[in-house]
Amino acid sequence: MLSELLAQHSGLARRTAQRWISRWISENQIVASGAGRARRYQSVRSATVEIAISEPDRFAPQIPLSADSRDILAYIDQPLSARKPVGYQRDFLADYQPNKSWYLSSPLRRQLHKIGKTAQADTAAGTHSRAILGLYEMTRVELLRDLYLWAYERSSQEYLTIKQDLAEPDPSRLAYRDLIKQTIRAVVQQPGADALGLIEQAVAQRVEPAERANLHALLVEELRRLHEGVLARYGLRPSELALWKAAQSSSRVR
Repeated sequence: MLSELLAQHSGLARRTAQRWISRWISENQIVASGAGRARRYQSVRSATVEIAISEPDRFAPQIPLSADSRDILAYIDQPLSARKPVGYQRDFLADYQPNKSWYLSSPLRRQLHKIGKTAQADTAAGTHSRAILGLYEMTRVELLRDLYLWAYERSSQEYLTIKQDLAEPDPSRLAYRDLIKQTIRAVVQQPGADALGLIEQAVAQRVEPAERANLHALLVEELRRLHEGVLARYGLRPSELALWKAAQSSSRVR
């Protein structure tokens, strides 16, 4: 079976083929019998062995490529024996100076900056590695550029789709965000005081009458949902929250 694998896949390393066979045996996909040259493998489901090889690594076909990128990909997709061995190319890296020199053109950098950040994409295995090989073996950035440009555009489209599904922010929360933060902090830092009284006092002093009921309810809800993960938003410490919760619990008991 090992010889069959190596014959069918010329670029397959012998150790990789041996690992595949071991995995198939451990997963009970095949059973082995005999030893040495007489060793035979049989499928658990049938009398013959069907050699199932996973799809080889490849560059994602859905990514549009320039002529330069296709040229890089054609070279990278050749067997290792057909490619020129390369070592560490110090000059290629040494010529780069942060914030002074760039591998990408100025118009492309502006375009990428405008589009936004990349997102995880369902690209074929080997997509990114081939782009890196083009950079490492040929010191050419075109394939990596096309990959990043496609990913940025995809991320932008996903963002616009998600944005359409988001609810509009609460205007009161935006207009009174400083008051909300200050009031929540004042309530928690005074565990012995009447929380509702402090809220009513803050709302009466700084909120228009028409907005008071809505903001009062918003502050009560913020207190109800208060947890350690949001304390930094209010400038509070976990110990202060623990004391306030303890005080609230004891007051309810009384």
